[in-house]
Amino acid sequence: MTTTTERRPSPANMPSKPAFDPLRPVRVDELGDAPFRVVFERALLRSTMHPHTRLVGLALATHCDPTGLIPEADQPRLHGLTAETGLQLPQVVVALNTLMSRGLIIRRMAVKWERAHVQLVIPHAVLARLSKPQE
Repeated sequence: MTTTTERRPSPANMPSKPAFDPLRPVRVDELGDAPFRVVFERALLRSTMHPHTRLVGLALATHCDPTGLIPEADQPRLHGLTAETGLQLPQVVVALNTLMSRGLIIRRMAVKWERAHVQLVIPHAVLARLSKPQE
């Protein structure tokens, strides 16, 4: 009895476009007329995240420009966020990690939060959820 094995896919069998990534950030021009910060804050307030996480996200939003970038001079860093929110350092770290895992912030130029450059983003999945009528 002979068994046939399935042929392994070759690169020619792979899709031409990358798979949809729900955490892929939305470009500012995809937001339409709504300002970035308004959409970002609405995403935070409608989320089911812990209130500490939403507070840290709102604190970060106070520092961003219209495209979600936080200029170098306005980067609050970890200790700035603890002072602004009144939370303990570990609480802020957990909140930042949660925001990053949900795709709402990107950490650049550092591994540790103490030196990280943070940029706010809105993932496609969040934008799609915001466009649905609220229940």
